[in-house]
Amino acid sequence: MPTNSYANKASLISEMNQLNTATFVPTAPSVTGTITSVSSYVIQIDVSNCYLGACFDASGTTFMIVASCNASGTKSWPFVASGNNYYLVDVIASGLTGATVTWNNPANSTTPGSSNTNQSLFEQFANGPSQKNYSYCISGTVNQCNTDEFYKTGKGRVLFAIDDGSVVLDTSKCDISSNVIYSLGSNSYQNYNNKIKITTNASGLQSLTSSNAFDVSFNSVAKAATLTVGTAGGNFINENHNTRPEMLLALLSTSGQGFANRYSSSVSSVQQYFANRLGNTTEQNIGTLRLSAQQII
Repeated sequence: MPTNSYANKASLISEMNQLNTATFVPTAPSVTGTITSVSSYVIQIDVSNCYLGACFDASGTTFMIVASCNASGTKSWPFVASGNNYYLVDVIASGLTGATVTWNNPANSTTPGSSNTNQSLFEQFANGPSQKNYSYCISGTVNQCNTDEFYKTGKGRVLFAIDDGSVVLDTSKCDISSNVIYSLGSNSYQNYNNKIKITTNASGLQSLTSSNAFDVSFNSVAKAATLTVGTAGGNFINENHNTRPEMLLALLSTSGQGFANRYSSSVSSVQQYFANRLGNTTEQNIGTLRLSAQQII
């Protein structure tokens, strides 16, 4: 099998610069009429110029487009950007039937700087996590991935984590066909919020469980604990990544950069990694952006 020409330090540094400086300026989606049907996470709207990660408001609910689909929620390939169509969204859509839909334009956000570069969108989310800011950085990254050969043929991967290591975006968890991302997969603001955490209650003996099949008994005289945790290679994005060697180097080094060549348990291949700290110093760290490419393709 051929060696991946992108799996080296020089290429990863170049691709990191391209990702950060790329400007995301979407064509404005236009919705005709209102939401005509709703089922769980599926809505039906007549829209033009829709895109993955597009953020909308309807009846006080903010939601993001995760994929186009059919009425039962089966994702469609390729992504359907226009027409009276069904879309998967990242919030439970009950109560939205008949609602008027308004697009949230990233250009009207509080993005630092004069343009919506991907780096400014990452920084905006890190400084103020919200559903809207999440959709902005997601859509900008997906747009870059679907136009850059590093991701299309080089099978490049983007991972973005905030300062405590909680993963915001992992493109390896997207749905990809013909080298094009057509669904955000497990990348959602809700999955980001399901970071590693332990909560307690006063009901005595219980089990510690998570949706990723982690299960262990816990006995406490006064309280019981519930554990939420992500797993390597699973469908969720919330596995903490600050223990990864390249991430640690980026967080702690003066340069804010870290490299590693190692096996990935998430994608089951040897990868060349490059991590770049967001923030001038370790004390000012707001997150880490990481690119990787598998050695053999």
